[in-house]
Amino acid sequence: MKKITINLLLAFGFGLLIACSSDDDTINDNNDNNNPETEESENFFPLVVNNSWDYENTLSSSVAGQDDIVTTETLSITGTTENSGNTVYELDTDNPAGSSPVTLVLSQGVLRKNDASLIYAGQFGLGLTDFPEINFDVENVQIYDTSASLDTELFSQDGSIQQEFQGLPLSINYTLSSIMGDSFESFDSNDVTYDNVISSQLIINLEITANITDPLPLNIPILQSQDAVVVTNYFADGVGLVQSETDTNFVFEEIPIPEFTLEDISLLTLQELVNYSVELE
Repeated sequence: MKKITINLLLAFGFGLLIACSSDDDTINDNNDNNNPETEESENFFPLVVNNSWDYENTLSSSVAGQDDIVTTETLSITGTTENSGNTVYELDTDNPAGSSPVTLVLSQGVLRKNDASLIYAGQFGLGLTDFPEINFDVENVQIYDTSASLDTELFSQDGSIQQEFQGLPLSINYTLSSIMGDSFESFDSNDVTYDNVISSQLIINLEITANITDPLPLNIPILQSQDAVVVTNYFADGVGLVQSETDTNFVFEEIPIPEFTLEDISLLTLQELVNYSVELE
């Protein structure tokens, strides 16, 4: 039986980190700058070089007997560059091998702000082992837009990737979309209560087909169209990304090809803020 497993670094999802200043070993959520009294002072991601956020990431599998995997990492803004006439900010994680899907994606691209939006450009990739790479480039992905209402689609991109797996040519169709989520007066995460929190989602829909040509032309479904990766991010005003959940589910078809069997995948990655050190713009 052939098995497909998701690499612990399944790179999806956009974890976006916000602003505030804390140099202590524990989270500081009492700074006056972190409790803006007006809408104009809201800051859900401070783009300032040397800002950093510490996270604990927990990967859980539905496979019986498989223990959770816990890692830690620090995401930092390392510098700026120019992209299409805009100043954009580069990020880096100090632990790529233990990074969550959200922060891994952020470290592979750049961020900028436009009015009420946080905008990403870079590369998305599925970290699948024993399976062809599924990577695609994106521009102008709105991670959130505080002026948008609940369930507003902020971004959508369709595409198709041609790959070969164990001698079989595959057509991989994807749709990447971002959706504005709910807002909360208060939100609890990792034993801390945050005020003024917004959420948003990143959704990856996949459809995979094997294209057989010998002895007869056949198109064999491997993965029916489904939301394979759903990322939900929570951003606290004056703090940053306080929690991110990446729900990964692949339900494969029964494939009428000898010795070609794929196991379904069900994973949940939980990312929680532990500490941060940031300066507001």
